[in-house]
Amino acid sequence: MTHSALTLEVRNLTFSYQRDSPVILDRWSERFEPGTMTAITGRSGRGKSTLLYLLGLMLRPTSGELWVGSSNAEAMSDAERSRMRAQLFGFIFQDAALDPTRTVLDNITEVLLYRGSSRPQARRRVVELLTQLEVDVPIDRRPGQVSGGQAQRIALCRALLSEPAILLADEPTGNLDSETSRIVIDAVRAHADSGGLAIVVTHSAEVAAQCDREVRL
Repeated sequence: MTHSALTLEVRNLTFSYQRDSPVILDRWSERFEPGTMTAITGRSGRGKSTLLYLLGLMLRPTSGELWVGSSNAEAMSDAERSRMRAQLFGFIFQDAALDPTRTVLDNITEVLLYRGSSRPQARRRVVELLTQLEVDVPIDRRPGQVSGGQAQRIALCRALLSEPAILLADEPTGNLDSETSRIVIDAVRAHADSGGLAIVVTHSAEVAAQCDREVRL
């Protein structure tokens, strides 16, 4: 598996949801390197998930800069940011966030089809990933017909399908049993070990211990 060797750097990032709302992040700076897996930890309400959405270009900071490699994302238009997000990022949401009206296959392949890959090519890659992550469900099922652990691994397949340079995970093991948690974290770990950049928001000391470093908010 190959990845673009991209750093992710935040410079003096400040964020609040509204002008008169409390500041969630205040002139926060950090640098994340390819080939590493970083845990973002801290008490509830400290802005961990918000930070992940900022890093993933889903929110804009109130002030500060976010550099993806040599590109300042805050100097880009919304359309340019969307293209960068689709090309370089994979995101695992805490609740899987699968479309209940679409099949397992269609939920996973959306990213590759958006990039112009053929459906047969995407399907082959999906089957490989589902097998690797031990998801034994027919690909024509809907999300409501699979377990929570299977849904989270399906969401992980979706995030990994395009071999993103940057993988972001928001409490990916929060609602999982120990065996499913191991499968998920091993896959994120493998992504970093193969040259990708992985950032995991977690309350789990066990998950944090498997990361290369821990950043506490």
